[in-house]
Amino acid sequence: MPSVLVSEKDVGKDTTPCFDFACANANDSLVNFGGLLRGLAITLGIENPTMLSSRDSALLQNHFGFSTLRPAQEPVIEHVLGGGDAFVLMPTGGGKSLCYQFPAVARPGTALVISPLIALMKDQVDGLRMQGIQAAYLNSTLPPDEERRVFQQLQAGELQLIYVA
Repeated sequence: MPSVLVSEKDVGKDTTPCFDFACANANDSLVNFGGLLRGLAITLGIENPTMLSSRDSALLQNHFGFSTLRPAQEPVIEHVLGGGDAFVLMPTGGGKSLCYQFPAVARPGTALVISPLIALMKDQVDGLRMQGIQAAYLNSTLPPDEERRVFQQLQAGELQLIYVA
């Protein structure tokens, strides 16, 4: 089961009733959310966290424009970069996207992002592309020729992130 990371600082003091989540699975396996929620175990931190390497710090600055991570992001990203799984619950605007986008760029392969929000999906892909990150999305708004192009990019290993609805 993935480690569940919840920041009391970010969650406990937020007055917003709506929370979003991100799941980063470094082992490329499918997470059974039903089983995860039934067997929910909350870990409020990670033992022996490691600092981002100079390569990762440069990647953070060059691709995302940040010199540091938020306190709640750092242990999640370090955990996923180290090969761990994470289920992240943060308030809207808390920085969840970076928790899966950064490891997706730092690690080899293509990260699959499942999102029911088509408008957010397009905004995130557009922003990632502007940062030089190879990203695409597949949803019901794409014409067939664009959908084929995205599948070709995926099969060729050209994408770092793919968003699907």
